[in-house]
Parts: sequence; C-alpha cells; structure tokens
Amino acid sequence: MLLLAACAPATRSVPTPISTATVSCVDSMFSSDITIPDNTLVKPGARINKIWRMKNTGTCTWGKGFRFAFKYGSKMGGGDVTIMQSKDLVTAGATKDFGVELTAPTVPNMYTGCWRMQSDQGYWFGQTACVTIKVTK
Repeated sequence: MLLLAACAPATRSVPTPISTATVSCVDSMFSSDITIPDNTLVKPGARINKIWRMKNTGTCTWGKGFRFAFKYGSKMGGGDVTIMQSKDLVTAGATKDFGVELTAPTVPNMYTGCWRMQSDQGYWFGQTACVTIKVTK
C-alpha cells in the first residue's frame, strides 16, 4: 500500500518586473584588467585592490542604483560597487573602472571570483569580469 503525504504548495519568489526598455537597452563588456592580472601570485591573507574596466555597450545610462556585483566563485571578502552619485553615471559608449578590495584566502590554491553588472532593478546584464589569483606561501 502506498501512502501519500499531504504537502503544502511550494512557495516561489516572484521577481520584480523589469520593463522591456530596461532589459533591451542595458549591456556591458569587459574591457581590461587594470590591476591584478589573472594568475597573479599572492601571499595568504594579502589585501589586494582589484580594478576592472567595463564598457557600457548598451544604449541606456547606468544610473544610480546600478552596481558591479559579485556573481559567483570565491568572493574573497569583496563586495559590490553601487553607483550612488550623479557624477558616477556611465553613459552609453563610456567606460568605468570598478575597484573591489579583496583578501586572499589563507590556504594555498587557485581562486577565481566573478562580478557582473546589475541594473537598479536587479537585472543581471553584460559580460562577467573575473579575477584569478594563485595563493602561495
């Protein structure tokens, strides 16, 4: 005999609606590593300032609330960089340097962390920018 347990319906989070205009006009491209090229040797626990240059390849300005946000991999203590002031807005075709303070893990190994642009409504867009370090004693 098969017994079936009653289950409560699964709850799902509903994403915030994003206008078609926002989705279609935002884009970004990784332009270059300004600091810490991939496979840089780093001492355990070292503090490093990683800077990426990103280009706005869309047709909309990256405005207040847009952020260069951690996406996946090893976060290494790095946070997100949020555009907060009008002077930091990034118009279509322009580039912006995004810097994140990282702390190398204490265990020797290879570590990669990746960041990506995110709209003020939480929509991920454009290319991902990563850093790979080799922690050595």
